Amino acid sequence: MEIPSGDPAPEFQQRLGLIIMRWASVEALEAEFLAFLTNATPGFLYVITQNISGATITDWLRTLVSLRFHERESLEKLGQLFTMINSARAERNALAHGLWTKGVTPETAIVHTVKLERLEIVKQEVVTLADLNDLASHITEIINELAAVGRYLGFYPSPTA
Repeated sequence: MEIPSGDPAPEFQQRLGLIIMRWASVEALEAEFLAFLTNATPGFLYVITQNISGATITDWLRTLVSLRFHERESLEKLGQLFTMINSARAERNALAHGLWTKGVTPETAIVHTVKLERLEIVKQEVVTLADLNDLASHITEIINELAAVGRYLGFYPSPTA
């Protein structure tokens, strides 16, 4: 694969930065949720959560939630949230770790992405600002849902904050 050259427009760089920053909030909220479910000290648990994959944390949350909660509707909603997180993570990771170059037009960028869950693992994709805005909005929805779960269960904002 040839390494692309020529940075995309600054607006693409800004949106990608926003996506990365917002994703950090998802990871922090998942870590707080995991600390709550395991009765662990959040600060101590960060030693673990900062050194394993986000997908593993989400899988642990899915398992622990199924052991701790028994109301069907709640389990379904949380299961849907975890599925949303996994999907958004795959998209975010592909973009954050992709090789970027300017697009054919100023309104586009080209990203060489790697996604193990698709048939064509390495692919060149055309990305627009609207695509990045949609992902940023989707991540914000996930943050809001995780925060709502945290407020309901009492782990967000952090009781120690």
